[in-house]
Amino acid sequence: MKTIRLTSVLTFYFSIALPAWGRADVGWASNNFWRSPVVTSVEFSLSEGGKALHEACDHFENLMAKTRDEKLRRKIFESERETPLFMYPLQSRFSYEFESNLDSFGDVLNQSDRDRLARIAAVEARSEKRLYYVQSADSIHVDISTFAMEVVESEEESLTSIGKSLGLSQLPVLFTKSFYGVKLLVYGKDLACDLARGRAKLIVSADAYALLNLDKATLPLTVLYFKLSEIVNEVLAKFERPTQRAALLGYRLGEFLASRPDMTNERAETAMLSFLDTYLDPETLTHNSLWSTGLKEEKLLSFSSVSKPFLMKVTFAKEKNQ
Repeated sequence: MKTIRLTSVLTFYFSIALPAWGRADVGWASNNFWRSPVVTSVEFSLSEGGKALHEACDHFENLMAKTRDEKLRRKIFESERETPLFMYPLQSRFSYEFESNLDSFGDVLNQSDRDRLARIAAVEARSEKRLYYVQSADSIHVDISTFAMEVVESEEESLTSIGKSLGLSQLPVLFTKSFYGVKLLVYGKDLACDLARGRAKLIVSADAYALLNLDKATLPLTVLYFKLSEIVNEVLAKFERPTQRAALLGYRLGEFLASRPDMTNERAETAMLSFLDTYLDPETLTHNSLWSTGLKEEKLLSFSSVSKPFLMKVTFAKEKNQ
């Protein structure tokens, strides 16, 4: 399935629509010309970690289990979580790199999500006045460079929960990407151990983008708005008085929309009025701000099949069956 990603600068809006669908992970990504339901949270699995890490974790956990003095526990914890693995004697501090199954260039939607979002879009489109405005995203991509750690969910008595009880801050986590996928570089042995043993989840926030399908969505939208742009610009160039503009725009736009396949006169009238109300100033019938950020005056359409970033929660955790 072919998709296209453009970089036009538009004004976008994003809102969460939870009550209507009863799902906390469904929201909306939109721009001036379309909106699409999107998932706002995804989960990915991490590699288990090697033998050397697990042996170091055993040692770390044993030290904490047999140490009861609070001051000594804090001292040991601070030292141990930054002590490198024995297999890396040249390291000055601990670090460990986990692989994940998040493709750095790929789509985060699975087929179940894609089908669910398509059903939501189909229902919403029935009550939408603007033509083709509600679309189903073909894919959703996460911008790895925007990852920001939000929270670590830890089991009770895990190393990270012990660190919190001692009043210690979480050490950094960096995200790297390559052709093979996204990796997590963890600088705290406490978090590395808990991730490797399934005792913690790393939850981060990131910008994500909804992309439309080129053939099924973007091209019909482009053809529609190119023609609407052409009609409006021709009328505004010929007439200055709002009454003249209103009369000719109503005729020209109505005629064009009524000629489209499966279009009733009532639907054409509703779509025409919605278009005028959305993109033209009601007093002067000149272009408003939405138009100027998307439709160019030289009859060329500055159109994007990519949404402006919306916030997504991304969770990294060891798979439950591991």
